[in-house]
Amino acid sequence: GFRHLSADAVCYDYKRAKTRAIFLDNEGTLAPDRRNMIQPYGTGKDLTNQGQPPDPKVLECLQTLAQDRSNVVMVISGRDRSTMDKWFGEVKDLGLCAEHGFYWVPPGKMATAETSQKRWQCMKEGDVDEDSDWKTIAKTLMEKYVKRVQGSVLESKGSAVAWNYRKVGAQMLANEIAQELTRFLDPTNGPDSLMYGYPVVVVSGKGYVEVKRSDVDKGVVVSRMLQEMRQQFGPIEFVLCIGDDRSDEDMFEKVNEFSKKEGRGSRCIALDEDGDSINAMECQPSPTSVKSWSSSGPSLRITKKASLTLEEFNPVDKTKSSQYYTVTVGRKPSQAGFFLKDVGEVSDVLQRLALQATVANLSRFSSMPTLAQYDEESD
Repeated sequence: GFRHLSADAVCYDYKRAKTRAIFLDNEGTLAPDRRNMIQPYGTGKDLTNQGQPPDPKVLECLQTLAQDRSNVVMVISGRDRSTMDKWFGEVKDLGLCAEHGFYWVPPGKMATAETSQKRWQCMKEGDVDEDSDWKTIAKTLMEKYVKRVQGSVLESKGSAVAWNYRKVGAQMLANEIAQELTRFLDPTNGPDSLMYGYPVVVVSGKGYVEVKRSDVDKGVVVSRMLQEMRQQFGPIEFVLCIGDDRSDEDMFEKVNEFSKKEGRGSRCIALDEDGDSINAMECQPSPTSVKSWSSSGPSLRITKKASLTLEEFNPVDKTKSSQYYTVTVGRKPSQAGFFLKDVGEVSDVLQRLALQATVANLSRFSSMPTLAQYDEESD
């Protein structure tokens, strides 16, 4: 993304919307990604313990947002089920996805009698050993790389097998070896690839090379959830999708596609002549819009005074109430329309949205004393 997200515009659209979807990555988005921090040699710390849950304030925001009757909130992570339960299990009505959506807990508002009988759902159907062939081949090769590169480890999940080298000290060398491993495994390289013909994809991310089922990624989860929300609740008027990693690009892609399919606008920020954000306006997403912004700036521009507020001037057509935000953490090339600088800024946005949810909840009961007074007078 090449435009910094305006918290004012997000809060404005959030307040107007009646049906909202919020999709959030965890490490690198809600909490610092400790997996990429250098650990002292010989500490013996387990790789899976290097992550950390979000700050208690962030968890409190998630609780407030998840319990708002207009919201569906999901945290989508590559972590396993036990870790997700440990970190987010106390947040009521929050949807959870482990292993990029291979396992999931539906948000409270979308739970059914069937899903309520079993907390974690799994997308796998049929023979439980259907993935054993390609997993065996991938593990055999990755074990050789574990022996070859000191500090790397093999991770086996329900839907994937990964060679993880985050703890390796010589990262530049490890990155080159990771590229070599990717070439050997990637089925798109043709018949010479070890994974050729198997229903898998190979992903090279921050400190890992992963072979996973081709039907499992964060984009599949988001797409399914948006479709189900559309069927149950009607038009979705607000979407906020935030992530920081390569795996989150799948989410951004699906939100952009859904926005275009629905004929809804995604949010663009209007700038004054000094480049400062002064307002928000509607624009239609396009595959090339993000790249074009990087060189020439947005094509839509409003030359109003910088002190103008959203309340004083609103260029949005109120008949088009849907606003879809895709946000990457850190300024980098992305399919997301916007960026936030770091985890702290993500927390700030969520706190402001949680405050809006609290105010809206209180406003529902603000007239109750007055109604009671009217009842007494009528008696």
